[in-house]
Amino acid sequence: MRSPTPAVRAALFGLVVVTLVAVAGAGLHLAAVERDAEAAAGTALLARASTVAAALDAAPGRAGRDALAPFQAPGADGRLVLLDDRGGVLAATDDALARSVDWRRALSAGSGTVRTVRGRGGELVVALHAAARPGGAVVAAVQPRAAAAGGAVVEALVAALALGGLLAASLAGMAWYAGPRSSKDLALLGERLAHGGGDPAALVRHGARSLGPLAEALTPLSDRLAAQDREVSGAREHVAALYQTNPHYVVLCSLGGTIVEANPAFYAATGLPPDVVRGGPFDALRETFPIEPLLEAARRSLREGSAISGVEYAIVDRDDETRPVEVSLRAFSLDGDDVVVIQATDLARQKTLERRVAAFSDTLDLMVDQRVQQLTAGQQALRTVLDAAGIAIASFDGGGATSRWNGGARALTGRSIAEVPHFAAVTSVFGLDAAERTAFAQWFWSPSAEPFVARHAVGEGAEARTRQVVWQRVHADVSGRSDLRTLVGVEVPASLAVAPERAGGAGRSPAVAAPEAAA
Repeated sequence: MRSPTPAVRAALFGLVVVTLVAVAGAGLHLAAVERDAEAAAGTALLARASTVAAALDAAPGRAGRDALAPFQAPGADGRLVLLDDRGGVLAATDDALARSVDWRRALSAGSGTVRTVRGRGGELVVALHAAARPGGAVVAAVQPRAAAAGGAVVEALVAALALGGLLAASLAGMAWYAGPRSSKDLALLGERLAHGGGDPAALVRHGARSLGPLAEALTPLSDRLAAQDREVSGAREHVAALYQTNPHYVVLCSLGGTIVEANPAFYAATGLPPDVVRGGPFDALRETFPIEPLLEAARRSLREGSAISGVEYAIVDRDDETRPVEVSLRAFSLDGDDVVVIQATDLARQKTLERRVAAFSDTLDLMVDQRVQQLTAGQQALRTVLDAAGIAIASFDGGGATSRWNGGARALTGRSIAEVPHFAAVTSVFGLDAAERTAFAQWFWSPSAEPFVARHAVGEGAEARTRQVVWQRVHADVSGRSDLRTLVGVEVPASLAVAPERAGGAGRSPAVAAPEAAA
């Protein structure tokens, strides 16, 4: 049994509370009506007793039953009793009623009072009024108590029942509207939101016309559904783009035996129309790309939750040629159905590309080797030319260590690079006197951009001679290189005059003058 909604439970609780309040109110009302009826009946009885007593006082000769007979109306409920001052019955319109009352106790209340006494058939309302006749007679008007408020009680009960029924019907109707009917409308709105295909916010606004805040409570859910719809749409577009741009052959199949979809590369390679493949059985690919042999691997992928790759397979293209392919697959669950994505990589195309890359690599290697040979040959030719011209080249790093010593330098000094490991050793084998050696060293380490002219004494004995060399220093652009400072020396003829000796400044050298200027 379904549990009632909160609105229905609240309505039932309200109905119970209202019923209790109505019953309590009706009881209080009936009690008030009864009290008012008894008070009215007592007043009427007292007036009647007073009237009878006055009449008896006006006719003192009347006595016995005949004294009260004229005052008893036919069919009247009230009875009359004439008592003495000790409670004895002098006359009564109903002897049996008169004998059933303890009049002595009743007279203890005094004249002019109304009280309830126990008599025949139940409680009686008695009104006492003393007469002025001799003997102290008292007139008692008697009426059954139940007869006083019977009609008012019935009317009050009927009115209470009618109003209670109307209230219960109203509450029941509102409980049905707020409970089962609203629950049904809310469930219908939830089904529409879950079904999708529309704007969730618009559905909530439409449902709010009848459900009000109940429908607006679903606004966060509708916003989340709208966001999920956008995410799913984006994911579908992403997957569709991957399918369409993937150069490999991709097929999506159900493990139950149905082909779900294939990508354009597969259709282009096999030549099969999409209407035959999409939604068709496995038999549609039996001659081109059989699926059944791959199902065992697909079930294994589903059990292990991992992809399987490296499966050697084959596919028949649109020209009925068999192409070797490498299959990779991954099985998963989609909308409660087990499916597998099969991707086939065309190995023939891959091998063609590999051959092309290998051929290009070989060609590139050959080109590089030829270029290296050309550069090496050029460098060798340049060294040969420099050595033949007698140009001396020596390079040093930042600390003065020798890093280059060409053939011109060896011809000038007669020393190899192993014999001149540092600049200090170079100055000692250049054949300079002490003054020129000091000046040459100062010029080498100075920032001066002017050339330096030195006279080198080379050879011994009969072969001794002096060679005049103009030195130029070249600085490398990047620090830390082994050829940070390079000396380039060019021998000039001895007939080329040299300017007078330089001043004592470090790094300065004598200027070289043309022969005409020297003359």
